[in-house]
Amino acid sequence: MKKEDISFCKSGKSVKEYSVVENMNTVYRAYMEDRSKCIDEFGNNPKQGFFAIYDGHGGKDVADFCTERLHQELINALKNSMNKTMEDCITHAFLTV
Repeated sequence: MKKEDISFCKSGKSVKEYSVVENMNTVYRAYMEDRSKCIDEFGNNPKQGFFAIYDGHGGKDVADFCTERLHQELINALKNSMNKTMEDCITHAFLTV
């Protein structure tokens, strides 16, 4: 891994530190369609974080859509959970997106 592959490294409250690394591997592809989403203090809770990587094999539009929507749907599912498990809330968010 080359130093220029690192997009960012940041300190957080829900975790000590996190980073995102992208490597296009230009031998196989000239563009990057993967996306990532990092939200420290997810749901305004300093003990929670949302960290996701979206594989761009479905195309960049799908990865972009999930990057913008999945965490919002998870927040909605958690707010309306009525004693559902975290797994149920994540499943609901995936199915909604």
